[in-house]
Amino acid sequence: MIRTIPLVLLLLVVQTATPVKAAEWHVEETPHFRFETHRENARVLGPLVARAEEIREHHCELISPCFEQQITVRVLPESTSFRKAQPGSHIDWAAGIAYYKRDLILLRLNDGLILNVEETLEHEVSHIALLNAVPRRPPLWFVEGLAILQARQDLLSRFEAAAGAAIHGNLISLADMRKGFPKSKSGRRLAYAQSGLFMRYLQAELGGPVGLRRVISRMVEGASLHKAVREVSGRDIEDIESDWQATLSGLRPWIMVLKDAWWVWTFMVLLFLVAVVVKTRRTRARKRRMAEEDDEWEYRSRSDMQ
Repeated sequence: MIRTIPLVLLLLVVQTATPVKAAEWHVEETPHFRFETHRENARVLGPLVARAEEIREHHCELISPCFEQQITVRVLPESTSFRKAQPGSHIDWAAGIAYYKRDLILLRLNDGLILNVEETLEHEVSHIALLNAVPRRPPLWFVEGLAILQARQDLLSRFEAAAGAAIHGNLISLADMRKGFPKSKSGRRLAYAQSGLFMRYLQAELGGPVGLRRVISRMVEGASLHKAVREVSGRDIEDIESDWQATLSGLRPWIMVLKDAWWVWTFMVLLFLVAVVVKTRRTRARKRRMAEEDDEWEYRSRSDMQ
């Protein structure tokens, strides 16, 4: 009898603690997703649940076969809970993380992130779809670049970052981004920028989405990325990368010039002076026309009097 007491007490603790813990979470489900978040953040799940299956179908158009299992999407309110929820190494700076072997996506709600929570979900679902389909893990730049391309995220800011780096000779090679990105914030931003921009260029070189789909299909069959690209485009990735870097180096260098504060102020002053000159000329022309009209009116008036 004495030996059973600890077990009974343990069961009582579990029975009383479990409902309290479960009550802290709000859960909503779709056929392929299970969304979980703290009850006070339940309202954020609405847009995610509404778009989840549409996002999956969008990625499945490019990546086949597509995942059929249900993915758990846990939405955390801030960086501390986001870090604690990570089953592996802790990452503080990310807006979301996908664990394709665990069928798990973690999303963070912090303000000030580059992507909102819906864009982050679309980005992470791309990782789940791709890494579930291909047997050989692709280079990191391909994984991230494809997610940026598929999520239809605005690439203008990324273009400017990459173009600026190209002018100053600071582009990161694809080989250096194969397994990891730089640890610094600026280095990561540049790596993501390059990945997204190069994927857009690569897709064009492959003949559009159809060509990219063929590359991914060959990867699903077991081919390496390099072999798949060579089969579809007839070129090596290294050659395509060289052409892409050349186009970046010659595109709109004046963007970088205008980023210098002195040149910005100089440009503004020039605009002001041009505006003053134009206005002065218009005023003089208007006064001339008024004087000519007065002379004509005076001449006609005297003629009438005669």
